[in-house]
Amino acid sequence: MRMQLISLMSVVALAIGQAAAANDEIVGQFDGSLKANSKVLNITLDCRSKTECVTTWNGSETRMNGVKPFAKFDIATTALECARRRDLSQINNPEILAEQSAVAPLLASGGTFDMCWDLNSPTPTYTLACVADRTPFRASSLYLLVANPWGRGVGQCGYMIFTLKRNG
Repeated sequence: MRMQLISLMSVVALAIGQAAAANDEIVGQFDGSLKANSKVLNITLDCRSKTECVTTWNGSETRMNGVKPFAKFDIATTALECARRRDLSQINNPEILAEQSAVAPLLASGGTFDMCWDLNSPTPTYTLACVADRTPFRASSLYLLVANPWGRGVGQCGYMIFTLKRNG
């Protein structure tokens, strides 16, 4: 009985350690760009801690001080599945095509999101940062999902998904 209890405690400690490590995956600096026609959108997400991030869109900074893990990230998974099902022959929006091109490796791998953070807490779900469930995407990339409330056209998934690469 004592051995079973020690074994159970070890499993619980390992799970807590893994959850804490996963929660730290948002810490760091991530960069990406989206090129459509002659326009370029440069994006940086700089998270100095697991509760504070700064997003920079073409040089314009926004502080995000309410960053929290987002347990019910089914909306992010739904947006990713929508992107996976897109019929690119029906899309003529260059931004959606550029977004699709950047996220294509994750989509082709069959990967999904394993963990997300709400960058707008307590106002939920407008900007999410997610990590993939697969290697090599998990170690090198973070996916920034930004709500697109006017995106109701062909190929729109409710969110733009920006692929950001970890610096360092």
